[in-house]
Amino acid sequence: MIHLHELISDEKWLSASLDHKFNLQQLHYKLNFVRALYAKPMIVTSGYRSKEDHFRIYKEINDKRLEDGKKELTIPWGSNHLIGAASDIHDPFGSLKKWVLDNLDVVEQMNLYMEKFEATGGLDSGWLHFAIYPPKSGHRFFNP
Repeated sequence: MIHLHELISDEKWLSASLDHKFNLQQLHYKLNFVRALYAKPMIVTSGYRSKEDHFRIYKEINDKRLEDGKKELTIPWGSNHLIGAASDIHDPFGSLKKWVLDNLDVVEQMNLYMEKFEATGGLDSGWLHFAIYPPKSGHRFFNP
């Protein structure tokens, strides 16, 4: 089972708005529903983020990109992580991604949305981003 404190620290929970708490409770329920059907551990690597956390994460990403000679990413200030509506799940071998593809009906019924797998390490590695709200495109799988 995924515990709520894996999505948000107790300290952040106390200061979160009611809307963000509502989102986190929905996300928590839906992740545990998937977890029960997937029947394997799911490790949360990122859940609710403050604006400061979000900026720090993207600064680290962009510092690494610049070292590698790549263009900086624009910080997505509309991220569902900032409102408690998204979580990243560790998926180093792509087994959860494969489960999702085999169980799209469940994902659709749970009204979950995911970043395209190419953006999260590919089909055989990386992480899986789940969100409870659709992106602007409305597509189940979207580009971050």
